[in-house]
Amino acid sequence: MQAQPERITQPSRRARRLRLAAGLVAGAVAAVAALAFLGAGPFGLSARAAAASASPSPGEKVVLRIGVTEDVDNLNPFVGYTELAFEVFSQNYEYLVERRPEDFGPGPDGIAESWESSPDGKTWTFHLHKNITWQDGQPLTADDVVFTYNYVIDNEMPAFSGTAKGITKAVKVDDYTVQLVTDKPKSNILRLWIPILPKHIWEKIQPKTAATTYRNALPVGSGPFQVVEWKRGSYLRLQANKEYWQGAPGVDELIFQIYKNPSTMVADLAAGRIDAAHNIPPAEFTKLKNTPGIKAIAFVMFNWDYLNFNCYTGAGSLGDPVLKDAKFRVALDYAIDREKLVSIAYGGYAVPGTTVLPPDNWKDPDFHWQPPAGVLRTFDLEKAKSLLDEAGYKDTDGDGTREYKGKPIKLRLWAPAGAIQTQSAAKLITGWFGDIGLDIDFQVVDEGVYNDRIWNYVGDTYAPDFDMYLWTWYGYADPTQTLDSYTTAQIEGWNEPCWSNVAYDGAYQLQARELDPQKRAAHVYDAQEAMYADNPQSITVYPKLLQAVNTAKWDGWIYNELGGGQAFFRGASQKSYLTVKPKAGVEAAGTSSTWIWALVAAGAVIVILVVVMLARRRRRAVEEA
Repeated sequence: MQAQPERITQPSRRARRLRLAAGLVAGAVAAVAALAFLGAGPFGLSARAAAASASPSPGEKVVLRIGVTEDVDNLNPFVGYTELAFEVFSQNYEYLVERRPEDFGPGPDGIAESWESSPDGKTWTFHLHKNITWQDGQPLTADDVVFTYNYVIDNEMPAFSGTAKGITKAVKVDDYTVQLVTDKPKSNILRLWIPILPKHIWEKIQPKTAATTYRNALPVGSGPFQVVEWKRGSYLRLQANKEYWQGAPGVDELIFQIYKNPSTMVADLAAGRIDAAHNIPPAEFTKLKNTPGIKAIAFVMFNWDYLNFNCYTGAGSLGDPVLKDAKFRVALDYAIDREKLVSIAYGGYAVPGTTVLPPDNWKDPDFHWQPPAGVLRTFDLEKAKSLLDEAGYKDTDGDGTREYKGKPIKLRLWAPAGAIQTQSAAKLITGWFGDIGLDIDFQVVDEGVYNDRIWNYVGDTYAPDFDMYLWTWYGYADPTQTLDSYTTAQIEGWNEPCWSNVAYDGAYQLQARELDPQKRAAHVYDAQEAMYADNPQSITVYPKLLQAVNTAKWDGWIYNELGGGQAFFRGASQKSYLTVKPKAGVEAAGTSSTWIWALVAAGAVIVILVVVMLARRRRRAVEEA
């Protein structure tokens, strides 16, 4: 049968109406979807939409969102120790003396507005601002400062007793004057990071409880922000203290958004769903450097990566005995190519390391000691081999592995799980150590293993059970607190290599008592020189911490002048959270845009009108029938 030609018909009026209605509905839906895609309302704002949007309407919350990759471990300042915990403490609480962002020197923006020392340097008098209140409305007075310091000193609170070392007592002179009395001059007394706590709350808490189980669920401080909500692993929400004595913050809320995936965090920053980010992966950071409206910042601030050796000479040591020998440790330092670590393991975002006090983190004076030419150890495998031979660690049987007392030297080397850069560095070091005749057992282990093995006990006997490991350390703004960690007194405490050196201990004590900055710096240099000569830790690199802030939407970021110009974190420009505010004509993340939602409402009205029109047409058609 011959195929019949296809019949072509014109659509009926009703069909055309239906198609028109469908088109209008689809258009309205598409408009709403497009707005959602742009990030309106609960979806956040894309970078392009943010740049074009209007300022928040009166009554809308202004929210500053900071992306981070680490959670707070505890809101109790006597317990919390993570980087984010200290960042939160810096906003919820205040310190007796604050730091200036330009040089980290003492400034009048803390609880004390001025201070002076007695001629012998043993009594310091602090005059407090008179207009500070706690976040619950109570006045902050000398009673609170005296209580805080004596609570730490009298009860030897672990978190801050080292910081307060040398202070014998705090004394109230009057309601707004406090004296700190020391047993000898204390060089770091104007750099103490001890958060001042409200006496009327903490005097009810037993010190043992405060140091262990007290949760501090709703912290009351005197700072510009107060923690009001914490969803573990998700976010912390801080509410602006509108009665803050230095003026209300430029935002209503500060939210630390916690990410498990750093790439997701960076994508949200680029899309405008968060306003700043910290601990950005190097590959992602490189992309952000070319993103309009984003300022990418790479900096070093009191931090270093290191290869730690078990130097413990006590009877309980479970480390390999070769590591007790400084000659052996120094030889290994020549077998570390720091330039390659920087370029390969850290993607260029690091600086070769030398000592535990990084360069350019202080000025007038800079407390970093740089080993001079002839002392500085550079990568030289042949030099490492020669030093090992001279020290008696030879390969006598020609199997490629050196021996000690007739046995092959086999050393454990750990890198922490989750630290990709450190693991990459450990693999490179494993290869170099193999090249000089050492058998290295490299493992990636959980940081819980670090804690268990470094501070291991067999019964009541301290027995550190490790050989070598790579790890990261964040030091302190004042050299005393960092240097204290390597004193003989800190073995079984912060002294991870379990290292003891008379010259180091002596230089540490001298710098801790010297009030003249330049004379003090000379002792600080001596301590670093003594440590470098013995090499209980090979400081591998100073990794650059990577952060970025949105400058298209926000004004008021304060950039620290030292370390690389960071805007927040690591005790840098803590005032950024106080001074940052939306740019005029630009909407902040977390707020809604009136005009966008007006369009959404208009789209909804179109949908309703179309539905009504269809219903009326259908009714007429029924009536006509």
